Amino acid sequence: MPDGLLVLERVSVAFGNLRALEHVSFEVREGEILGVIGPNGAGKSTLFNAISGVAPLRSGAIRFEGSRIDGMPVHAVAARGIARTFQNLRLFRFASALENVMIGAHLRLRSGILDALVRTPRARREEMRVRDEARALLERVGLAGSEERLAANLPYGAQRRLEIARALAARPRLLLLDEPAAGLNPSEKAGLAALIRRIRDDGTTIVLVEHDMGVVMSLCERIVVLDHGETIAVGSPRDVRADRRVIEAYLGSEMP
Repeated sequence: MPDGLLVLERVSVAFGNLRALEHVSFEVREGEILGVIGPNGAGKSTLFNAISGVAPLRSGAIRFEGSRIDGMPVHAVAARGIARTFQNLRLFRFASALENVMIGAHLRLRSGILDALVRTPRARREEMRVRDEARALLERVGLAGSEERLAANLPYGAQRRLEIARALAARPRLLLLDEPAAGLNPSEKAGLAALIRRIRDDGTTIVLVEHDMGVVMSLCERIVVLDHGETIAVGSPRDVRADRRVIEAYLGSEMP
């Protein structure tokens, strides 16, 4: 059995008669940036949903740090140390940037509902700590000075960074990034790539679903390629770029 941080073993997901994933197997090694690519409808978002507990498996197993997590509810998977962003932004648009990041830390809070309701000293101390951590995370992703701005009023590229900061507030060991470069201009993509490298260098393993092949090829040590819900290639960017099955999956044109 592979001993990666995250291991997928012949994972299949179906929605009625539609096979979204079929016998997908690969591992994510601790400390790497792993890319997941494939044409539209290849099963990339379903893959993230399966890992994070949203989509139940038809068969197979998903192991994180050696223990099975398939079948766990979403909050339990997150509590184990897996956080994610989404292809379509899911920010609290009319909360501040600071409040959005603080919400991301809720799984780590020790004070209970009663503490929060009566504002016990423990609850107040914890809120101050989380607020300070949220400010530090906003600075880390390049949003210092935007703490009190509503998420809805931030530029689109800043909203992408805010969602990453919110995910990091849970202190994940594994971060799933779903199309983080979507809609960004070249300068913003370069800044995002630098941020992703820093996050990895600080100790967070990353799985990246992305359509921009320039971003994928420059960031990822290894790449998993999906097509029609199946794994057709796993390897280095160089190997994947030269794989005939991958070239065919991308409409016959060689990848960059």
